[in-house]
Amino acid sequence: GANPFAELQAAVLRVAVHPPAGLLDQLRDPREPLTRTIQRVLPEAATRTMLVIDQIEELFTLTAVDERGRFLEALSTALHDGGGSLKLIATLRADFYDQPLGHGTIAGLVKRTTVAVDALTGDELRAVIVEPARAVGVEVEPDLVGRLVADASQRPGTLPMLQFALTRLFDARADGVLTLASYLDMGGLAGAVGARAEETYDDLGLEQREVCRRLFGRLVAVGEADDARRRVRMSEVRFAEDRPDDLDTVADRFVQARLLSTDRDPTTREPTIEVAHEALFREWPRLRAWIDDDRDGLRIHRHLSTTASAWRARGEDEADLYRGRRLETALAWAPTHLRELNELESGFLDASRRRHAFEVEKTRRQTPRLRRSLGAVATIAAIASDAGLLAVREQRQSNEARREAEDTRDQLAVQEAATDATNR
Repeated sequence: GANPFAELQAAVLRVAVHPPAGLLDQLRDPREPLTRTIQRVLPEAATRTMLVIDQIEELFTLTAVDERGRFLEALSTALHDGGGSLKLIATLRADFYDQPLGHGTIAGLVKRTTVAVDALTGDELRAVIVEPARAVGVEVEPDLVGRLVADASQRPGTLPMLQFALTRLFDARADGVLTLASYLDMGGLAGAVGARAEETYDDLGLEQREVCRRLFGRLVAVGEADDARRRVRMSEVRFAEDRPDDLDTVADRFVQARLLSTDRDPTTREPTIEVAHEALFREWPRLRAWIDDDRDGLRIHRHLSTTASAWRARGEDEADLYRGRRLETALAWAPTHLRELNELESGFLDASRRRHAFEVEKTRRQTPRLRRSLGAVATIAAIASDAGLLAVREQRQSNEARREAEDTRDQLAVQEAATDATNR
């Protein structure tokens, strides 16, 4: 998520015997080793800790840059200096493998310890399809098994779609049997997710469809090559202009369709929502078009959302406000996306705008004084220049007078010499 230290605090508190006050601040403190902080709350002092971080790519898609660096530094220090008391397992999507390699604190660890998880073989896929069904007394038609294995083997990243398709097939089972006919009716592996999403969207009213578009815009973290899902608090996607029930209706419909999933924030216990299958970003044409139509705008919005949250978390420090080009970009984007801004983001932009206006006004007020100061400096410089020129002219005149006197003296000396020669 966007707040890795808060997630770590929630995990530690689940096993803490004597939870300390201010645990989050201790975990974030670079002067306090992570291992020591964790050890203090464990049941036994000599306990070894296994820390599992799922989807660590979210550090690079959802977390602010400074917070990401602080978290990675804390992990690296704990693993290097913890005396073996902490073990770490982190899962990372293959298309994000290059991201941690750009951080010197953990790049070496990643290169030395990575274990690649290969795609499932045909036999393993058959087991994935057949065994869970058999465990609940359901059969899968042999022709359907063969078709599912073939479709899932054709392209990488199909396991989420396979999961969704099997879930829908289970719902549509006839006499305890999953059938090929049902699979074909839903559009196969690739079509199952997109078709179900479009059916759910079609059942919404006009206002609810607009809410749906804004909601899914919040749930995606736009990437350069591939997009990732983003978990958000429900309060982040509530807007004053919308009817109160519209968001709940949209969320409930897509949750029932198993396209969105809900949970609670581990720290605040506030309801959260996220896309259940990232395949939805690829397989639902309508959502794909929404993302592609405003990809740059989504990037601007994600940065704004993350920065505003950090601004609020740090007590609304003016140092965190937008300035310069970043502020210009956000202010140019905002007028056409007003309905997509929540209260926090609008407040952050307003504070940034007011700060900018204050600095402009301060500069404007200082300008006359600066001009007067520059004028005074120029006058002094002019006087100094005039005095310098006068001194130069006087020096030149003095030199000319001295040369004339010397010439006259030389001439008189010549004349005297000539007179002496004549007299002799």
